[in-house]
Amino acid sequence: MTSPQAAAPSGRRKRPAWQRVLIVAAVIAVVAVLPAVVAGWLAGGHAALAVVLGEGGALLGATRGGVAPMARMVPVLGVVTALAALAGFGWGWVALMAVVGVAAGVGYPHGYAPALLASAMPAVFMLEGLTAWRAVVVGVFALLAAIIGVLLARHLGVPATLPAPATGNRLEWFYGAMGMVALGGGAAIAVGSGIPHGYWIVLTLIIVGAALAAGDTHRNRQRLAGNLGGLAITIPISFVPLPAWAFYALAFVLLVVAFSFITRRYWLYALLESAAVVLLVSAGQAGTTILETGEARAAATLIGCALVALLVAGVRLALPHLPRVSAPGAVDA
Repeated sequence: MTSPQAAAPSGRRKRPAWQRVLIVAAVIAVVAVLPAVVAGWLAGGHAALAVVLGEGGALLGATRGGVAPMARMVPVLGVVTALAALAGFGWGWVALMAVVGVAAGVGYPHGYAPALLASAMPAVFMLEGLTAWRAVVVGVFALLAAIIGVLLARHLGVPATLPAPATGNRLEWFYGAMGMVALGGGAAIAVGSGIPHGYWIVLTLIIVGAALAAGDTHRNRQRLAGNLGGLAITIPISFVPLPAWAFYALAFVLLVVAFSFITRRYWLYALLESAAVVLLVSAGQAGTTILETGEARAAATLIGCALVALLVAGVRLALPHLPRVSAPGAVDA
């Protein structure tokens, strides 16, 4: 017969589902919502957005490349966010994304690509040109939020470093050129074509690129399926006449449930997260606008994934003997 003392440790290892959901809700509220509300009260909506995306970018970079590389890139995240907020959504923003792509490519053989790509995550959504002073303030808030994100990743048990990719000869110049073509090209398509919510093309490139750099191709397929499923969720919701606060509340619930599944069913996490983002962007707007936002995000996701596929095919064609990225570096956190 198993003694109570022997059974206790296994009971502590696995919490009931309702406890996990409550813990996730509390963490999101304290770590993301509260700092964003404070930042918005002090410095406006751009600062609040920078806080949420600064934490998200730091978590993405840490879980894909390790805590230590992301910690070193925190100042870069703040600077890139400030420059994007100053430039706004235009050709200056395109040039900034191209520079980030070059840096990520050069850093790829050294294990810094995920952190550098994630450093541009807040900058993707800085769509309005701000004054120099306000841009600096937004960058500072993003930097402080990224520090919180790195500390949270460390608390979640993410390793300090993860295995660097096997790239044979380092060829930094080649990867830098590929990164410039990918991020700069995706940003140019977003700006030049006028696609609604085209900046999601660059966001897709960042998320998929960070996963590829960590050797995680399975998650890329899951994210694509989840994004398309998230669009399907928003279609019936888009025709329900709800006030803006109800959309925000529903998006928060979806995010809480999504983060509860991130370590077990990533496709479901991506599905719920995608639906929540669409609702957050379109809260308080007409139902057709919500539907159009979901369609635009799905289209941008497909374009971003197609660009990644073309880039990978080009690399394989140019360097047929290059070792495949297969290190299981990505962390489920």
